[in-house]
Amino acid sequence: MWRIALALVVFLAACAKDDGSNVIKILQGADIVARVSGIVLQSDTLIVSDVFSVDGGKTTLTQYDCTGQRCTRSPIGSAPLIEPLQALARLTVDPRTTYTNPGKHRGVDVAQYSLTSSDWTFSNYGAWLTYSGLETSIGNATGAGGTNLQSAYSMSFGKHTGTSPSGNARWTGVMIGNTRHGQIEPIRGDANIAFTLGENPALEANAVGSLDVRFVNIKNPDTGTAHPDMLWPPVSVLANGSFSFEGNGQLAGKFYGPDHGEVGGVFNHPTALGAFGARKN
Repeated sequence: MWRIALALVVFLAACAKDDGSNVIKILQGADIVARVSGIVLQSDTLIVSDVFSVDGGKTTLTQYDCTGQRCTRSPIGSAPLIEPLQALARLTVDPRTTYTNPGKHRGVDVAQYSLTSSDWTFSNYGAWLTYSGLETSIGNATGAGGTNLQSAYSMSFGKHTGTSPSGNARWTGVMIGNTRHGQIEPIRGDANIAFTLGENPALEANAVGSLDVRFVNIKNPDTGTAHPDMLWPPVSVLANGSFSFEGNGQLAGKFYGPDHGEVGGVFNHPTALGAFGARKN
């Protein structure tokens, strides 16, 4: 896929008529597409957050059950959610797609891009490691009578390790997501994650260890507005490398890549929804 993207970049650059800024944006887009496509092609796991919507001031939260690469609206039997993993695999470089702020956050590649259809404008905030990625998509549409509709969801995807760590370890990375009160705003911050091997009375009976998950230094990446930290209670880790918490909020995820080198997942917090990804220290 990256070869196709690169060929398209060459074609578009030849037609750019010396518009240097446009060529640079397209090249940035090609690099992002190449990285995401490489991760998607080796991925075997997709986790999608709840979908948060604001329509004329009324908020709704739609939940989904996800297995492997397929997510279905709860309860089971409803219409399936469009699978973001497959949508990402089809992502192409298009000069009408605007890429902004490509860079790094705590060593993790990050970028933003916007897509516009006839009725919707989507603002996407992504982060990509080596064996996993995460993304938040925030859509805006104006309906009949000028009613504004917003909808947002996040996802984590990658090559699942399939086992739990054999000893204590730490990961650092990034969280991205959106607020869930008032108008939907994007947020991004630091993800600090630590695994402790062993039983813990606060965990599930079959847990082999726990994760300490902390999201701090959270800001709106567009405006710089600060948002509260999110500190989670101990999160149960199972032998198959999956982990989850459900209480005043929910969090679920997996370890990705060789030697549990990466960790990621999604969350539903009283103040926000989102995803996170981090690399082992």
